[in-house]
Amino acid sequence: MNAQQKPRKHRPKVSTVTWVGLGLLLAVSAEATVVLDQEQPVFATDAPTHAIGGSSEQMLSQTVTSGRRGRLVQVDLPVACSESAELIVKITDVDASGRPGSAVLSATTVPGSMLFATDPPAFRSIVLSHPPFLDTGDSFAIVLEAEGDSCGLFRGPVGEAYSRGSAFFDARPNPPGWLALKGFRDTPYDLPFKTWVDVPSGGRSGFCSIPTAPPHLGGPGPVFLPFPAWTPLCRCVEDRGIREARCGLFLPDFFLVRELLPPVQGQAAQIHWYAMALTDNPALPRILESPPAGSGLQGQTVDFGANLTAFKPVSRTVAISAAKDVDLEDWTVTYEWPDK
Repeated sequence: MNAQQKPRKHRPKVSTVTWVGLGLLLAVSAEATVVLDQEQPVFATDAPTHAIGGSSEQMLSQTVTSGRRGRLVQVDLPVACSESAELIVKITDVDASGRPGSAVLSATTVPGSMLFATDPPAFRSIVLSHPPFLDTGDSFAIVLEAEGDSCGLFRGPVGEAYSRGSAFFDARPNPPGWLALKGFRDTPYDLPFKTWVDVPSGGRSGFCSIPTAPPHLGGPGPVFLPFPAWTPLCRCVEDRGIREARCGLFLPDFFLVRELLPPVQGQAAQIHWYAMALTDNPALPRILESPPAGSGLQGQTVDFGANLTAFKPVSRTVAISAAKDVDLEDWTVTYEWPDK
């Protein structure tokens, strides 16, 4: 029998870009009911990271004990990925042995291009595409996988740093199965993480929902979506915490969200578009982004294509030259709807 090998390490390349927002981040608002629940906030920046994916196909997991009753809507992780990778964040049950179980409560895929390395490293916020409901004291596992290429998760301190759960890994050439990190010397027993819970207040949730789940999600029952309930329809709100403006176009079979990110530290300004289908293969419009007259910039087209899968977010980016002094608010948007 081969000896079990220690978890694989990974040293990511670090760039000097500071990311000001990720995907459909939870905006800070006095009206929101999203609160920090569990955390292990300490991580080392001068040590190799835990590998996710790669040649060893390594998966990582942290078991957690919920401290609040509500929907787990966001997980923060100090993670960086190769551009060609996809990070898959799953929430699973915990089996009788205390290891991650086989029942998947939620699965969210994030493109590696949205998780590039930052300097200094920082927690990245990942909104779960289908937030699971948890009761106080429930045990669950955060499971991290990567496809296409590898990601790296910064390491916690050596020894135990979170007493309400444990970290595990599953990597080749070991036989399939979860091994506890605390079984190895000079190894962190826990991963760095933060969990955010949407706590019901007066019977209301802080997130948008549709009243009945589609059949493939096991309806009936409400499905909570990664958009704050106070986001107004078809108009913009400003999130001063991450220096961006966000607009939404919400229709019965899909959502479109547009984010304006001004230039930061000499980097190009960007317009990000996110689409979330609520049914399979909805008819999305083609979007024309038009710069203000006299700016010298060319208009750009955003096309999400066909064959979108329900509840799997898709993103597109419009990059604007950093050399141009352009007010993003002056850009106009035109929707071209397909003929049915």
